[in-house]
Amino acid sequence: MIDLARRLGVTHVTVARTIQRLQRDGLVTSLPYRSIFLTASGSKLSEESRTRHEIVVEFFEIVRRARARRAIRRRGDRASRERGNSARICEAPQAEETENAETLSSLQR
Repeated sequence: MIDLARRLGVTHVTVARTIQRLQRDGLVTSLPYRSIFLTASGSKLSEESRTRHEIVVEFFEIVRRARARRAIRRRGDRASRERGNSARICEAPQAEETENAETLSSLQR
């Protein structure tokens, strides 16, 4: 438990109490001075949590790319105005925006 506490940056008391709570909830099994194992319920919850985490990461990646494209367009518009040209010099590809919309739609399911 001390190794786990050190790795997580918490006290060994926090780790012990958390493991007790996880055991009480039927998510892990452990023996004194032995490894900690996920139960079937713990494994299921772990997989569900990982899936939700991956959805959130993908969502923020889509948002980050959209903001980057918007910043590039703004720089292009600014440069175009400075030259007295009203045409946009940097358009985001329509296909990529459609792909992002489809990805977001699939994540919502």
